[in-house]
Amino acid sequence: MGIKELILISQDTTRYGDDLKTHMKLSYLLRGLCDIAREFWIRLLYCHPAHFSSELIYTMGDDEKILHYVDLPIQHCSDRILSSMGRGYGKKDIVRLVEELRKDLKDVVLRTTVIVGYPEETDEDFEELLELWKMLVLIILERSFTLLKKELKPSL
Repeated sequence: MGIKELILISQDTTRYGDDLKTHMKLSYLLRGLCDIAREFWIRLLYCHPAHFSSELIYTMGDDEKILHYVDLPIQHCSDRILSSMGRGYGKKDIVRLVEELRKDLKDVVLRTTVIVGYPEETDEDFEELLELWKMLVLIILERSFTLLKKELKPSL
């Protein structure tokens, strides 16, 4: 039958439950879905960096049904541009979140979107975004080489 995948998607998936009178959050929903006695994967799309909690990271690591795949639309990393966009986080928050994801979900795959050419963006803002992008690409390459080394170890 192949693999079945449940994709949770919204404008900001990490805000699930904010409109409910209860304290049900995305972690609660994920735990309930993982209790379903069927084989499937769960993938989260559009997870706003300002609302991505440590509890959510823990929940993702707690059940193998939840893919360690994070669609994290950072948009930019210049604090000035992010403030102008009303994003509610800064560059330090992005770096902290990526570091926490890498620490707690060793095999995490990150996907993002960025905006270049924003009306107020300067060359310096663009260069700052490019530097963060290079750092994220190095993280991906480092992860690839680490996995490759593990695969090439001779068996005894």
